[in-house]
Amino acid sequence: MYNKTTSAYFSKYGKIINADDFINDETIDFDYFETTNKLVESLYIYDSEVIIHCTDGISMLCISDDLNSKNLVKFVCHRTFTIKKGTYFNIAPITPLSKFVIYFKKKSSVQVHKLEEPYLITNIKSSLLINEIFSYYYNVKSSDYTFEGETHNFYELVYVDNGKLSNNVDGIDYILNEYDLMLFGPNQFHKQKVLGNKACSYLTINFSLEISDPSLLLNRPFKVSREILDILNEFVKDSNTSIPYSGDLLICYLRQIIISLLQNNHIKEFIKPIGPVTKYFEDELINEIIVYINQNVYSQISISDICDQFSVSRSSLQNIFKENLKIAPKKYINESKLSKSKLLIKENKNNISTIALMLGFSSIHYFSRKFTQRYGITPSDYAKSIYTK
Repeated sequence: MYNKTTSAYFSKYGKIINADDFINDETIDFDYFETTNKLVESLYIYDSEVIIHCTDGISMLCISDDLNSKNLVKFVCHRTFTIKKGTYFNIAPITPLSKFVIYFKKKSSVQVHKLEEPYLITNIKSSLLINEIFSYYYNVKSSDYTFEGETHNFYELVYVDNGKLSNNVDGIDYILNEYDLMLFGPNQFHKQKVLGNKACSYLTINFSLEISDPSLLLNRPFKVSREILDILNEFVKDSNTSIPYSGDLLICYLRQIIISLLQNNHIKEFIKPIGPVTKYFEDELINEIIVYINQNVYSQISISDICDQFSVSRSSLQNIFKENLKIAPKKYINESKLSKSKLLIKENKNNISTIALMLGFSSIHYFSRKFTQRYGITPSDYAKSIYTK
């Protein structure tokens, strides 16, 4: 975060003043500046206190006790402020143009000194751009499904939520299991085949993407994190709405997914995760609890059951879930049951009432309400949307 000249950190170099205190002072002279140059190559130093007043744009004050650019301290110019005598400084624009006035005592002198290394003022700019989502659809394919392949001039994201999908990209096979994701780039030939004796369901999104280094995303499967899974679920939920700006929101979700993939890739490559013994214990414990919940998803699992099974207190269980999964254990159990219900609906072997009973919901109405709250569609409409397609 930037500091402003009104922050406490600036008191080392100057202070905020009222413009009325000096504007009619006949002992003060001034120089007017305007600049578009974001490269700070030199610093000014006055032999008297100076007053800075910015009149247009947003400006960055670069200030230091010496001429080493590594020691420059930066403040966004806010309100009228003074700079102490004998302090090195310069002002550069953050916006395309900035205008400011420097007031100083008459007969005072100023020197200009070159920095050891120039410093460039940089703004936050997007390094990737998604202008359009061309299509998005949910696929449920039988175990004998084969797609002979295609190429196109846009990007394609494939996320598997159930089953196993083989993706052959430019002659190389990549296997996507449950919770795996992969991207195909422009003009990459890709074909698909469902593996095993079970059906496979997956989400496909076709979109435009401008990125400096596509190789960071292509020719590799990604294991979807809890964070990305939540974003994918929000994408699917909001894709069924038509309220204003819902399309912009879908682009934001997709962009967030791409950024998360890139950041996770960077972290895994350059930062070796090292934690205390307690962290290792929590990771192992949470994994065992998740396995237990998945294995007992058809039962009525209570928090007390989990506490007894793993010899932890209710408060410890709550803390472990919130720290590691950012979700309460009771909500995680319901999420697991609802996720399982989607798979059972896709299989089309049981009706909605039976599925609700199988997963331990107290009634079909309670199940339907929870399903609709989570996915933005009723279970029956969800089933119709799959099998109509």
